[in-house]
Amino acid sequence: MKDTNFDLQTQFNIFKGFKIENTTMMAMIKSNMMEIIMHFLDFFCKLLAVRRASFPNLT
Repeated sequence: MKDTNFDLQTQFNIFKGFKIENTTMMAMIKSNMMEIIMHFLDFFCKLLAVRRASFPNLT
């Protein structure tokens, strides 16, 4: 009887911890998405600038 109660409490704690972790992860993903997009745009612009400098006759 005591073991079952302990298991239920442990499962509840794990679920509660996962729920908190999940919302934190979602917030982190949302904030990181903008950072990733900005880095990608920056990289893309640099790549475009390098390619234009390499092939000036294309423009």
